[in-house]
Amino acid sequence: MAKLSSPIHLVTADDPPTMLIYGGQLDNLPLPADAPHGLRIHHPYFGKLLKDKLDKLGVDCELHVGSDRPTPEQIGKFLDKYMNK
Repeated sequence: MAKLSSPIHLVTADDPPTMLIYGGQLDNLPLPADAPHGLRIHHPYFGKLLKDKLDKLGVDCELHVGSDRPTPEQIGKFLDKYMNK
């Protein structure tokens, strides 16, 4: 069920613009086979894979990882760009 309900398998070209924010780093790969499912879906590399898929579909997507956290102003600009059309 978790695999079927994962966003990576559900995204389509008509999805809304997306901002992905991950506190961790793109490291510690590959994950061990016994890594908890929560670590797999909340790992920044999942965000990278999701962004790659959204990019291929033409969906605007911003990915912020680790110390590249968006400021409140950046988040506001992102929301204004798409919500005030």
